[in-house]
Amino acid sequence: MESMCICSIGIFVAAISSGQEYFRREAELGVGRCCCEITKKGINTVNIRRLPVTHVKNLPCYGKKFPLIPWTLRSKIHVSFVFAKCLFNELGIIQFLAFWLLLPFRFVPVYKRFRDGFRLMGRQFGFIAEIEWILLVIIYRVLAKKQGREKAYHFAKKAIQESSQFMMNDFYQADRLAEFEDPYEAFWIYHKAMF
Repeated sequence: MESMCICSIGIFVAAISSGQEYFRREAELGVGRCCCEITKKGINTVNIRRLPVTHVKNLPCYGKKFPLIPWTLRSKIHVSFVFAKCLFNELGIIQFLAFWLLLPFRFVPVYKRFRDGFRLMGRQFGFIAEIEWILLVIIYRVLAKKQGREKAYHFAKKAIQESSQFMMNDFYQADRLAEFEDPYEAFWIYHKAMF
């Protein structure tokens, strides 16, 4: 069996699944992507090659101004499931179902009360983010009414922290930054370019 680059295989699979031309072209060219090899004897990590930090500028979202969040559809769906799971655990099945049934009736009053903030969110982050924040405020208000503000705050904090475990990977493209000689330095170069 000839040796093959795991990274190239991963990039090629990502390109096929996401349909992004950038990754497909990069996978075909094998641009700087070799961190280990598979051989007959197993994984060989002796031939580790890392990208120089100067190549951070070649990342797809480099230099795009914050609040750019290059989320994948998969991450957005994952966030929704994390919040739904946390809400289900907090309310139980009957109150959880009642929450979703009553949501349309809660939506308009909450939107009217905090219209300026939601519109600002929509301008900065887009329509989906505006809807997500409206839902978060509705969830907070429902929990605050039933269990108190302290528990509502802890719910929001817990759900956001659980979501951030995978959101930050998309936001900072951590898997891509790990390919550099100094991932920490690459992170700071990438981060500074956002602002």
